[in-house]
Amino acid sequence: MDFPQLQPVVQHFTRTESIDDPVSHLRERISLGGLFGKIQPGQRVALAVGSRGITGLAAIVRTLAEAVDARGAHAVIVPAMGSHGGATARGQEEILHALGVSESSCGAPVVSSMEVTDLGQGTKEGARLLVSTDALNADWVIPLARVKAHTAFQGSVESGLLKMLVVGLGKEAGARSFHLYSLRSPFPGYMIEIADGLMARLRIAAGVAVLEDADARTIRLEVVGSEDFERTDSELLALYKKLSPGLPFRQADVLIVERMGKSISGAGLDTNVIGRSRHPVRPEPESPVIRRIWVRSLTPDSHGNAKGIGLADFVSARLVREMDPEATITNSLTALVPEHAFVPPALEPEREILIEVLHCSGVVEPLEAKLAWIRDTSSLARLLVSPALGASLAEPAKHFPGGIAVPFLFDDQGNLASFEQHWQKAAGDSDTG
Repeated sequence: MDFPQLQPVVQHFTRTESIDDPVSHLRERISLGGLFGKIQPGQRVALAVGSRGITGLAAIVRTLAEAVDARGAHAVIVPAMGSHGGATARGQEEILHALGVSESSCGAPVVSSMEVTDLGQGTKEGARLLVSTDALNADWVIPLARVKAHTAFQGSVESGLLKMLVVGLGKEAGARSFHLYSLRSPFPGYMIEIADGLMARLRIAAGVAVLEDADARTIRLEVVGSEDFERTDSELLALYKKLSPGLPFRQADVLIVERMGKSISGAGLDTNVIGRSRHPVRPEPESPVIRRIWVRSLTPDSHGNAKGIGLADFVSARLVREMDPEATITNSLTALVPEHAFVPPALEPEREILIEVLHCSGVVEPLEAKLAWIRDTSSLARLLVSPALGASLAEPAKHFPGGIAVPFLFDDQGNLASFEQHWQKAAGDSDTG
């Protein structure tokens, strides 16, 4: 079979002013806000840190720990990541370590446990208020969250400080309860109601909200009191959606994704980017419409959690080898999406996958296929596209200056070279940005 060639394409997204020195900015915010003034000598302060990659995460956590220490108090790092890490204390500590967060790097010990305390009914539908016992027993709690769109729920607030309290500090039990009642309760009012109940019972000194742009630059970093969590989540989410990147087409036959993973998206693949959610609550996005998706690998810092593998139609065999079935199933069942753990066909060698993914897309003439290849769903500044798709791209996509069309590159065993190797060949020695 003849395959289409690949052309290099770049997208230049809307950029806004970034924070050049997030650590200095954070110190200034802490000083100006005065929220840490309530922390007294000898008190224990839980820094709630999640599993999402944040630029300079370790430095931010270390700065918070130093601010707590300056008050004569003692900071501890509490994993706030629901059922991630295989829903085990050790697994969650390992995720933080992979993100660079440890006692040696941040100056505060990691206290990891899956134990939760039931604080009673939290919503009129009957959902319970479940929270990390470590956080509850602390004198103060400071959640740290990256604000972004959620892959399953849509509303005025999605992923941010409130979700960190409800799902992150809820551990596996709280995450299960949240997702269970989400099937019958309106979002986001339901999450806000639970968060309000938790904030009335936890002693929250402050919250730290981070917003990043498409290039993972920090563009907002706020230190706010719990009374401003909802407002901050809402304001930063609106800005995120204004700046968030997407694919430069509404329809394609095939999308190849070099890698998926929990550090990229809670669903492994950002459902807002690929146009698929396969979720019992969220309707399928209207666009883009992609007939077939092939995913090649899993990021190492996912620690085997391949939740979202079921969003693909084909996967490379190495992705299946990299997957920890137990961690993947646990996280998927906690979120009430067993479909996200379904394993698609994993053919070998990869030349066979390319043949079948084109065939199953319904393309009669492979050279006319509308095909795109991306590094991952959070890295959309560079794409490789087939000529048929390249002829109909939308703004802000541009063909890379000086780029050339290149064929798919296979080794002697029929496995595909990496996205980066193809990009370098297509873009030549030019600065790829």
